[in-house]
Amino acid sequence: EHILVYHPDLHGKLIVFWVIEEDGLVSRAVTSSSTLPDSSVSTCVENVIRSIEFPKPNGGSLEILFPFDFEAG
Repeated sequence: EHILVYHPDLHGKLIVFWVIEEDGLVSRAVTSSSTLPDSSVSTCVENVIRSIEFPKPNGGSLEILFPFDFEAG
């Protein structure tokens, strides 16, 4: 079931680091920091990022550090 069923007031910040390789595929995605009360959200976001095929970066691999802010609906 959806995480919001159990935590309807879920909110916090998640910072994820990932590497896009020369072919556009993600070789690594890990949570750098999180203020979310449930680690399954981090795991879900990491898995989604790993499944994305990005445009091929110019000049080699590309490292990304990106914040995701979650607010209660």
